[in-house]
Amino acid sequence: MAKFRETFSTIAIAVGLVLAVGIFLLAVGEWMARRVATPASTTSLESPQERYPELPRLRGLHDLTQPNQRGVFAGNLFETNRSGLRGPFRRKAKPNGVTRVVLAGDSFAMASGVLYENAYAARLEALYREGGHRVQVINVGLAGLNADAIVTRFIDAGLPYEPDVGIYGFTLDDILGDDYIHSADARFTNANPMAGSRSHLVRLLGPRIWSLYELLASPVGSYSHELDENLLDNLRVTDALAADFVRLREAIESRGGCGVVFIHPHLWALHGLHPHVRHYQAVQEIAEASGLTAIPSHPYFTSGLVGRAPDYWIDRSDPHPNAAGHAILARALFDGLQQLPARCGLEASS
Repeated sequence: MAKFRETFSTIAIAVGLVLAVGIFLLAVGEWMARRVATPASTTSLESPQERYPELPRLRGLHDLTQPNQRGVFAGNLFETNRSGLRGPFRRKAKPNGVTRVVLAGDSFAMASGVLYENAYAARLEALYREGGHRVQVINVGLAGLNADAIVTRFIDAGLPYEPDVGIYGFTLDDILGDDYIHSADARFTNANPMAGSRSHLVRLLGPRIWSLYELLASPVGSYSHELDENLLDNLRVTDALAADFVRLREAIESRGGCGVVFIHPHLWALHGLHPHVRHYQAVQEIAEASGLTAIPSHPYFTSGLVGRAPDYWIDRSDPHPNAAGHAILARALFDGLQQLPARCGLEASS
């Protein structure tokens, strides 16, 4: 009996020491996480308040493409010029000495939920203007389009502006179509479920552990697995995307211009374990094999120590890029465009 009590006492002491060390390490980890982390978000993640109550709410492609439109879309002011595009009005004939860039894409390119002066298209033009270059960016981006429709819109609405450079702002869900396989499960809809925790350590490590799981295991039901099925294994989807890219290249080259695919990031898990890098690489390979220059943007969002994805969202219900996200996109695109040949007209800014 005495030996049993002695053994039990030894085990109890060992367990107590392990618990004490564990608690100490957790406390140290929390302290260290506080040193490198920031508050859960510097951006208000509440649903946007009703703004511009005197303006109509815009819905559908018809509303978004009407000339001289002024209303509210995705919670913010949305205006079009007399050509039915966002941004300043430009005549289709290109002025002498001006380099024309036409941007096509979906809601990211259109800049859903932000004022146009904060859109990456407008910021890109400003970056060139600051460097003393006469560059005009025409934005024909339109929410809700897939790759086939985006290229068609570039040809119909963008090509008449005589672009020197045609840019397709690509988002991963642009590959949606008849041959796309839907397999994502509702359990995986929130790829960053611990972002709102009060614990700095949980906010720091939790999303990375989750992303590592998704990155390595690609569990069935996750969006990563769905993208694997379509971008890595579904030849019908990738062949269709390649055909769209070739159509874009042929259209821009028919006017003597240069074609670019600018790859938007998925704004979840913005850290070194971001689970979609292989999917961006697959898109980049398809674009380059189609004769286009590919510019990925995810390194500009994932290079920091702390992933703060919500800081770049419109709000909690809308993970489209806000003004801060568009500023990063503009810089990524501006830097990437420097690799184009001089004939494209976007040589390095001073």
